[in-house]
Amino acid sequence: MRKIRLAFVGHHGHFVGNCKYLFLSSLKDDRFSSTYITSRADTFNDLSRNGLPVKTIDDALIDDFSLADFIVLDDGVTEDIKARFGTRPLVQLWHGIGPKMAGLAQISAGHIDLSTWHENLINTIYTGYNMVCSTSQLGQFLFKNYFDAIEFPIVGMCRNDVLFRNNTEHDLIGSADINVAKNKLTTLFAPTFREHGSAMHDFLGADLPSILGHEGIELIVKPHPYDRAGSDLRKISTVIDPLLDIYPILKDIDLLITDYSSLASDFSLLDKPIIHFAPDRDVYERTCRDMSYDPEIFKLGPWVSDAKTLIKEIMKIRDNGDEYVQQRRSASALLHDVRDGSACTRTLDQIARRSDFAEPGKGVEPKAVSWQKRRPDRSNTGRKIDVTAMGDIKGPANYELCLAVQNSDYKSAREKFAIINGIESIDCCVIGDSHVWGYAAPSILPIWTGPITMHRFGRDGGDVCKISEFNLDRERMKLIFNFGEIDARSHVGAQAARQGKSQFEICDVLVRRYIAAIHNITRGWPAEAIWIATTVPPHEIPPDSPHAFVNAPPLLERIESSRILNACLMRHVANSPYKLLDAYNLLAGLDGSLSPGLTNDDIHIYTEKGQSLLRSCCEKTLDLNYSKDWRTAQRWTIDGRPISVAQMLEAERRYRTLTPDEEHYLGRALLDLGQAPEAVSLLESARHYCSEMPWASFYLAKALRAAGRGRDAASLLDDLASQQSSHAYLMSLVSEERTLLSNERGTD
Repeated sequence: MRKIRLAFVGHHGHFVGNCKYLFLSSLKDDRFSSTYITSRADTFNDLSRNGLPVKTIDDALIDDFSLADFIVLDDGVTEDIKARFGTRPLVQLWHGIGPKMAGLAQISAGHIDLSTWHENLINTIYTGYNMVCSTSQLGQFLFKNYFDAIEFPIVGMCRNDVLFRNNTEHDLIGSADINVAKNKLTTLFAPTFREHGSAMHDFLGADLPSILGHEGIELIVKPHPYDRAGSDLRKISTVIDPLLDIYPILKDIDLLITDYSSLASDFSLLDKPIIHFAPDRDVYERTCRDMSYDPEIFKLGPWVSDAKTLIKEIMKIRDNGDEYVQQRRSASALLHDVRDGSACTRTLDQIARRSDFAEPGKGVEPKAVSWQKRRPDRSNTGRKIDVTAMGDIKGPANYELCLAVQNSDYKSAREKFAIINGIESIDCCVIGDSHVWGYAAPSILPIWTGPITMHRFGRDGGDVCKISEFNLDRERMKLIFNFGEIDARSHVGAQAARQGKSQFEICDVLVRRYIAAIHNITRGWPAEAIWIATTVPPHEIPPDSPHAFVNAPPLLERIESSRILNACLMRHVANSPYKLLDAYNLLAGLDGSLSPGLTNDDIHIYTEKGQSLLRSCCEKTLDLNYSKDWRTAQRWTIDGRPISVAQMLEAERRYRTLTPDEEHYLGRALLDLGQAPEAVSLLESARHYCSEMPWASFYLAKALRAAGRGRDAASLLDDLASQQSSHAYLMSLVSEERTLLSNERGTD
């Protein structure tokens, strides 16, 4: 049986990246006959000395390209070289998956002005492929927006196989050769490139190499091949040649510092700490690359924008360990569907499976692709809202409120809502499924549209809810749209399976139509007054739950669907004129499910604790008038009126859960009134959530001292003193409190 002939064209002729590792793997597979094609004499000489099949690109043009069954690349090639491939089938391994937007999506986004030359270059590099290999559903989804290709198999990145095994002799060809210290925190700084300037300037300008050296941290720097750092690199003792392969040494690295580079995605497979150092993020997105998604959605580690914070995060990892383990593992699981060191085997299997591509005429001609922004379908189908079941959930008064909405009597709805909540005005309206009742707060009008999915809202638009008939004050009123939990719970996974698509593809279309429908029904509203909420995280649904249903997906599948849907929401809202209200990350635990104590029916945020968190989130994010209680408490506290503060907030606490800021000021009032134990309880509850966290810690320390818990108070005060806050007045009070505590303990 004739072997399948493969011609590998590596990254600019170097022996690095995915082409290197797939080439080496193919040499051990009897199904293939492979040749490595290079334009560099040093690469040719290295491979020849090691007895590996290699040709220069000039020699290859004679017969290897024309006779190859497949040409394999992991980067773009120039138009003249690609033209010489003729119609040979092309396999694109690419060189990573990260947040940077690439390829045809850059043209369609229109965020950064591209010259005609640049657009032509993109069309050359990103079109005409038979196969583009990916790492996950997310990667597949992104690559379908970047490339024009027939297939996008999920196989993994071939270069990552070396992370799961010991290095071979051939792995070390073209690789960095350094000795890594075993008794230090070995840190690699490896940023991506900029179209203008260098990522190294901010790093070196802050004298970080010297500071880290004094702390006993071994720093290794690997510039990007396109970086323009120049002579600045002389300040660093260990610099890896930008053109060398670093993957064989990644196993010996303890900490990665990078920015928007896809290296972070690969390094996450090692389950080691990652810090994103991006002081130029705004400039980068304006002048270099837009983001395909918010990088903080898939959080592999902390994002920092200045040298001081970077050093603090490094020291924290060295001294206290890695606190981003669970978040990184969750994000890495979305970036890599397969993580077993067998990407090369799967890729070769895919190529062998599609050997029919190698038949004459089966290649794909490169073509220019015009990616105009699609106009979503905004047609209406005349469906009505059904809200008559609301009486079973929220009682007769709200039932009447919903009937008023059902009958388009919005004036009556506003009046009934004001009577129910004892207020004179409404600052915000939340429109959505039954999760609108989780936003239980005065001055937020809930408009429950019934069990409407995001899919139906995107399809039916204004017939789901006629915003234009609300007669609301558009200059003052804010709108929140809250749909999608039903889709993530019941439909996204099922639709993906039924249509033979990935969940990312399903969610992308879903969210596009949803935002288009919002745009259609809010014409005339200022965009800055419109907020789109993420869905709440999923929760385990027991078989006896009223929300249990036949063939319900298991919790882990619903977590994945919820994460993907919210990721699409975040990405598309960021590219729209609207704003995001992120309830998902506020309410989710480390595993992506709903945190304990936030639901009493396995679906909704109907507990006081959960509603308090949502209310506090709205208060800070939307700056609503219902925050008047804690702002009044703040003003009265400054005026020295603890009795007034206590009376007002104790009255509020009788019928609702206080927000963390309200708990903070009530605790301070009770402390002033000599009720230290009660103050400690409130201040401990509020400390980690209120907007004045350093002050909350200080007053908690005061309350602990007053309650006779001097040791706990001393620990808090020492922690505050070590933080070196820029607030001089606070630090002076901390010093006074420490003196008082020391005197008291000395007297004891």
